[in-house]
Amino acid sequence: MSELIPIQDNDGVQAVMGRDLHTFLEVQSNYTTWINRLIEKYGFAEGQDFIPKMEESSGGRPSENHILTMDMAKEISMVQNNAKGREARQYFIECEKRYQAGEMSELDEAKLVQRALQITYRQVRELEAVNAEMQPKANYFDEFVADEDLIQFRTLANQLEMKESVLRQILIDHKWIYRVEGKRWSNKRNRIVNVYQYRAYAEKKPLFRLVPCHEAPRINGEVQQSLKLTPRGSEAVTKAVKKWLRGPSVEKKSA
Repeated sequence: MSELIPIQDNDGVQAVMGRDLHTFLEVQSNYTTWINRLIEKYGFAEGQDFIPKMEESSGGRPSENHILTMDMAKEISMVQNNAKGREARQYFIECEKRYQAGEMSELDEAKLVQRALQITYRQVRELEAVNAEMQPKANYFDEFVADEDLIQFRTLANQLEMKESVLRQILIDHKWIYRVEGKRWSNKRNRIVNVYQYRAYAEKKPLFRLVPCHEAPRINGEVQQSLKLTPRGSEAVTKAVKKWLRGPSVEKKSA
């Protein structure tokens, strides 16, 4: 497999430099404007999804770059919604598979222990970051929620007496979730059609859960995933929506 985009090793974890991805995707806007817009729009978190890095440019002046996690690089590639983005995302997926396969065959016991400690430490830091953001004065760990306990947007919308589309749009407007466009084959229309899926912004992910829909048609060649709410997420959304509704009126569900 040829190297489309250089893959970095960041403390034993695969990573991608933001400027390398920007160059491959052939983005027209300058790098700083592009990456800052994506960070703000999709809620990527510093220290969790990326690490800023200042580098010396060819002219001698420092230039801004970012070390991106593979997950962030894949998501950025996906939202480009073009051939270069799809090519980059598939490349990253293949790199992860090769890395994991080679890693397990080459690591001895001591290195496996070291890698486990690195992963554990990183997970602890991520949990601490979530804890500091969501509940600064409490020790918080996400409760396990079985799939049958998850709540559909339609169900919560009925409880709030509004249309499902209105509820989704409210959460989009307040940057709790965002919409991702994809494509799939429609037997009914006998052609490729645009479809939409929903994802939670990084800081709101603990309130939602992505559930694979294996029986549904694939989107962009991958299993479709439905965004649902956890019980805690349902409570948080209900509280937030009622607060927002004290402002301008929102279209209620017709009787």
